[in-house]
Amino acid sequence: MSEPMGPIGWINFWKPKDEWYYLAPDERRRLLAAWEAIRGHAGARGARNLGSYECRASTAWARVALWEFPNLETLTDMVDALSDAGYYQYFAEENAFGRRTEEPYLNFMVAADATASYGGE
Repeated sequence: MSEPMGPIGWINFWKPKDEWYYLAPDERRRLLAAWEAIRGHAGARGARNLGSYECRASTAWARVALWEFPNLETLTDMVDALSDAGYYQYFAEENAFGRRTEEPYLNFMVAADATASYGGE
């Protein structure tokens, strides 16, 4: 049996597409409320939005959000629900995710030791 993966970190860069600006204000408000409900459902399952930040001056993206999810399923369920609710029609994203580690250099040390052993040291 495999060991549970542990928390998943998700870095979410995003910006509106041109289509967003052409929606009627009531439609934008309706979509925002629907998408917030989806994120709220993920929160009820243990996801935490650690913050959203304006980052236009340092990247091509308008915003970046940092999240932590209890598992990959909660993250993928949220992304799928946002897709079904039309989010990606109006917003572009770039993402990275990974599992939390308390020893971020450990595997690099193991690889370095193995590499050094090939050199006869």
